[in-house]
Amino acid sequence: MVDMLQKIVKKRKCLGRGIGSGKGKTCGRGVKGQKARSGVAIKGFEGGQTSLLRRLPKRGFTNLSRVEKQVIDFDTLNALQALGTIKSGAQITDETLVELGYNPAATKFLNNGQNPHGFVIAVTLRSKSI
Repeated sequence: MVDMLQKIVKKRKCLGRGIGSGKGKTCGRGVKGQKARSGVAIKGFEGGQTSLLRRLPKRGFTNLSRVEKQVIDFDTLNALQALGTIKSGAQITDETLVELGYNPAATKFLNNGQNPHGFVIAVTLRSKSI
């Protein structure tokens, strides 16, 4: 068991323990300079040149209050009726949409497809032709 753990667990480097260890004095960091100090991060540094991120133009913005719209049409209702989720001739209201798992504020009903089951549409967001 101990032998297995010794193979899995990597031995940590012993730094700054004399010149004979191979990692004494400067601990493998070379001599002086920014990279020899602790807490250094030079990820986007390009040698004094303006970094790429600052050279590229800024475009657009992210609208934090944007709401992704979902779309429902008669084809969707026909599929739900075939599954037995809703009945033929049912009145589709905002409450019905909530029961079906849709957000009424972000769901728009479009007049696409056929209405053979006689659904009555009474949702807030719908196309003008309904």
